[in-house]
Amino acid sequence: MHPLGKRVWLWLGLGLLAVPVTMAGVAYACTALATITTSSPSAVAGSVVTVAGKGFAPFDPADISTAPALVHMDSITGPVLAQAAPTSNNAGGTFSVDVTVPNVPAGDHVIVVTQNDVTGAPAYGTPARTVLSVVPAPLAPIIVPVITAPIALGTVPVAPVQTAAQKLAKAIAKCKTTNNVSKAKTAAGRKRVASRRASCIARAKRAAKA
Repeated sequence: MHPLGKRVWLWLGLGLLAVPVTMAGVAYACTALATITTSSPSAVAGSVVTVAGKGFAPFDPADISTAPALVHMDSITGPVLAQAAPTSNNAGGTFSVDVTVPNVPAGDHVIVVTQNDVTGAPAYGTPARTVLSVVPAPLAPIIVPVITAPIALGTVPVAPVQTAAQKLAKAIAKCKTTNNVSKAKTAAGRKRVASRRASCIARAKRAAKA
């Protein structure tokens, strides 16, 4: 056979072999991964947020071949905060479940949702993750009774002097107002604001002890 003819047949053969590979790649790319969101980007420890997911495998309690989706924080092996039952594939494998934020240090934490198949291996597209910023709980107001002595006639009234506790409460309130985490638009921004607020409060406490 002429060399040119051999090259033509070789290119045709390679093209036919590439078709199934290309189709497989397209099919894989069209398969959605599991995703989750939270009802709020930040929350106080002990409060409740709603975790919503989609793209998970369906769960039917009566079918032992299915498994629920499990909500953790910061680790796929951490304590289970909630259990969810995703809908059918036709309904998008969605779920919505309320989760109580555990008592963890303030800052950015990762909500992780896992789901295993009957073999114990992670279901396709899992685990799913999203960031939740945990903010410090607001301090209880410090109420200090103010005792005002009777004013004698002919004297000038003197304004009551603020106590150390009142000054500290005022300084902490100013730190929170100036560094409002909820006004940050990104997770990184919320983390920076929370860090600045924590530093501001720490300085106020040191100044109160001096």
